[in-house]
Amino acid sequence: MPANQGQWGNCTAHAICCDIEAEVLHKHDIVLDYTRAVNDLTRAGEAADGSNPADVLQVIRKDKELFFYEQIGGSTNKFRVKIQYEQVQDGFLRLCKRMEGYDRIPRRAVVVMEPCTASDEDSDDDVHALHAVAARGVYESEDMAAEGTYVVHGCNSHGASMPTVSVHAGNYKYHVEFTIEIERIWNLQGLPQPHPTQTGRFLAAQKREAKVGVEKQRQEAIEAKMKELEKTIEKQTRTIKKLKAEKGKMQVQVTGQEALLQRQGGIITEMKKQTKKLKAQKQKMQMDVARQDAHWTTLLETTLLERQEAVVAEMKEQTSTIMQLFSSRTSRTFIHKQDKLKTKR
Repeated sequence: MPANQGQWGNCTAHAICCDIEAEVLHKHDIVLDYTRAVNDLTRAGEAADGSNPADVLQVIRKDKELFFYEQIGGSTNKFRVKIQYEQVQDGFLRLCKRMEGYDRIPRRAVVVMEPCTASDEDSDDDVHALHAVAARGVYESEDMAAEGTYVVHGCNSHGASMPTVSVHAGNYKYHVEFTIEIERIWNLQGLPQPHPTQTGRFLAAQKREAKVGVEKQRQEAIEAKMKELEKTIEKQTRTIKKLKAEKGKMQVQVTGQEALLQRQGGIITEMKKQTKKLKAQKQKMQMDVARQDAHWTTLLETTLLERQEAVVAEMKEQTSTIMQLFSSRTSRTFIHKQDKLKTKR
């Protein structure tokens, strides 16, 4: 019979007990006294009026007098459970991933969502602002395209009118993930009982899960290698782009250098022409200078010779004049001396 919280507003207790009931049945074939569990948990702590599932799970962990009861053939045993939990905010995709493979091995989570509407009079929509349900797998729905394609199936506590609800990104608030283990078990007289054995379906599920885990690890390793390869390719692509850019810059530089070399080549050619022209002008000037030197040498020699000849002629004339004078004077002296001799005689 579907769970019905009635006017209690204890949806959180229903959701947690729903998961505990499903877990001990799946793992140990223990049938939980569900109604008693919900009532005891509601009385033990804040498990009503939209309470946080993490707070209720903390009550289970701390209250050593809180037991869960099983019924086997009319006799009743009681047990305590070991709870490990984690509250996750804004983790709808994480919830979807956790609920994948629920048919292989169930994973427990209580989802806190916006209140769902119900058509019966037992709806607690007016009791609290948020609603808690037990997650029961995930599927894809085209109807919820506006809110994302993933939808989590939730086990509800609104009775037969709404035994299940759909949790999607639009009405999801947060969730609490937890694991359940039977810690100890006693009979009603308080005598310890053997730890219940695990069911064949649970062991088979573990084997399937291990196989899936190995395949998943292999797939993750492949994906990691692919990502690493993609990063390497991306890095090489960036390197190639960088090299192409540098090549383009080098080509521009080479083109500029070639143009510069061409300009320099033209300048050198022009300089060679100018040098050749200057050499020709120099040779011409040297020839002109040589001709001028020869001309002036000849002219100087001619002038010097003429001057020498004139000087010689003038000296000859002066010598002749001197000789004449000397000759005339000598003659007069000789005549004078002769006259003196004659006078003495």
